[in-house]
Amino acid sequence: MEFRTIPSLENRYEISRDGKILRHVERKQPRKFQVSNKGYLRTRIYIKGKMVNVFIASLVAEAWLGEKPDGYEVDHIDRNKLNNHADNLRYVTPIENLRNRSCTVAVTVKRHQDSWHFSLSSAAAVFLATKTDYTLKTCQRYLERRKTHISDFAIIYG
Repeated sequence: MEFRTIPSLENRYEISRDGKILRHVERKQPRKFQVSNKGYLRTRIYIKGKMVNVFIASLVAEAWLGEKPDGYEVDHIDRNKLNNHADNLRYVTPIENLRNRSCTVAVTVKRHQDSWHFSLSSAAAVFLATKTDYTLKTCQRYLERRKTHISDFAIIYG
């Protein structure tokens, strides 16, 4: 397995294409990962004498895709936050990243005689969360799984 050094970490760590991190010393010990509150893999490392959290996707992208252009973000192409393989990462603008985060299927929400149309499922989830007792995350999960009913709302996918 090939490893590359990570320039922003003073070349003290190496990372593989699939996100395995090794401390760049004789014994090359692997780092342990944690899942952040938002579902991304991260690890804790020392930088200039301080322990900091770093995200694996950013490190893989830096080592395998090159330096991140100003104003760009790292994007998971398949929308799987745990898939940090270099082939699944790319640099995109914040707007492109937002488009990839949301399912782009059109959603119509109906209740009795009323109906509301949304071009992004994320907007439909926000609407449903404000109109029901469900949390935003629950509404997002329902829409991602294409459930047809939330409470007494009917959901139609375009």
